[in-house]
Amino acid sequence: MTEFSSYYTISNVSKKLKIPPHVLRFWEKKFNFVKPKKSQSGRRYYSNQDIVNLEIIQDLLHNKGYTISGAIKFIKNNNQLEDNKVEDLSKDNKPLVKKIEETTDLILMAKNILKKY
Repeated sequence: MTEFSSYYTISNVSKKLKIPPHVLRFWEKKFNFVKPKKSQSGRRYYSNQDIVNLEIIQDLLHNKGYTISGAIKFIKNNNQLEDNKVEDLSKDNKPLVKKIEETTDLILMAKNILKKY
């Protein structure tokens, strides 16, 4: 995986979020908007959007004390994840979308670097 890769394996995401892989797989079943791409061999590849969604889920469940069903209701009622979808931008804005995705990757890397200090 390169530094600027758009997709991350379950082990990378697990380390980044400090959540065991089995929990990430469980959340995929419960939260239908977390949909990592899968290779032919079944290996999961999470997009930046998936990681943002998982961070929101993690915050609701671990920090704010929501149950899984409560978190699902909260997200549906507040459209929190829909506001974050990069894919909803017009196809005419492909260069802008690409720049946003690159910037998101850089921010995530900076965040990881800063966590070390």
